[in-house]
Amino acid sequence: MLKEIRKNTRFETIGRVSAQSLCLFPGIILNISLEGCRVRFPAIVNPDIDKDYELTVSFSEKDAPDGLILLGHIKWLETTEESTEIGVNFLHSPSSKPFADFINKLQLEDQESVCLT
Repeated sequence: MLKEIRKNTRFETIGRVSAQSLCLFPGIILNISLEGCRVRFPAIVNPDIDKDYELTVSFSEKDAPDGLILLGHIKWLETTEESTEIGVNFLHSPSSKPFADFINKLQLEDQESVCLT
């Protein structure tokens, strides 16, 4: 699992984001941290940047929590001819605790892999 070098560690993990009020199609998580994530939607999305969105997040890891409900605020977006990438900051959410536990697990796994090399 790779991570970007930045102020807050973001992990590359395989995940899916559904946000019906944002896009009819689910998005793919490109990277994630406790504070936010980067998501690519396979369509042109024109969100209201002043609005907060409810995101349903699932991960491919076998022991990851499924169907986490996270509230997000859009910080930036980039649109191409076929897709939209969105930077989301997470707000206090119904699934904040299990999500934090999952991110802590990713951090521990990352630290263990560094120790083994």
